Amino acid sequence: MAEDRVYADRSGGDALFVASEVGVTRAAVANGRVGRFSLEHRCSPRDLAAGDGWLAVATDEDVLLRRERDEAEPEYVATGFGPATAVGADGADLLAATPDAEIARLLDAEGEFLAIADVDAPVRAIDGDLVAAGDGVYRLSPDGLDHAGLDDAHDVSTAATPLVATGEGLFRLGNGWLRAAEGEATVVVAGRERAWAVVDGDLRERDGDAWPERSVPHQPVALAHGERLYAVSDDGEVFAADAEAPEGWRRRSLGVPGVVAAVVGGEV
Repeated sequence: MAEDRVYADRSGGDALFVASEVGVTRAAVANGRVGRFSLEHRCSPRDLAAGDGWLAVATDEDVLLRRERDEAEPEYVATGFGPATAVGADGADLLAATPDAEIARLLDAEGEFLAIADVDAPVRAIDGDLVAAGDGVYRLSPDGLDHAGLDDAHDVSTAATPLVATGEGLFRLGNGWLRAAEGEATVVVAGRERAWAVVDGDLRERDGDAWPERSVPHQPVALAHGERLYAVSDDGEVFAADAEAPEGWRRRSLGVPGVVAAVVGGEV
């Protein structure tokens, strides 16, 4: 997959990708300011994931891989996987889930997938070796998938301490799953040292063992983390965290409705 040159060599800033009901929009962010942006591909996306040299889109029709071409617009290439509800990165590998809750791993850039296992409820998110599904969280193992507890999982993060957003709260892995925040948690994202979640529609930021609310002008439905935190509202407004900006955020509207996911995929 690396040989497809999904991203050209660049330095500084973040390439932020936002999936909405009209397709995939790419925005260039530098010093917290959202600059040039464009709707790169029209589709019906369900999820986004970025890995080592690749960006993947789960859509109602197929899993797409983004490829950059010299002096040409990027193209989104169908893998032949079929409809997908979620995609995620496990190290350098791409994982995808079908509407029937089967998990598979992409073996090569030609679109050959290896089925791993299926679960008993719709898959909503994948990150690393964790899978969020309607009946809880699963962990990848040499034998397939093992149910790891909880219920009604919406999102997972494995960047540092594993975190799971569920309908009954935000949980972190300790001596078992420990509740980190009360309420309905829908999104969670983390870097090596920091983590954020959306709980009852409010943005929370980890502070030790506590998760106090962090003010943001509009409720976010998607979060992404690169050089900084990005919060995206349902109507496509991007808020880039910046302590020197008014309210602690720089903002720009992308003008795309029905946002479902966001991810940082490389540099600009």
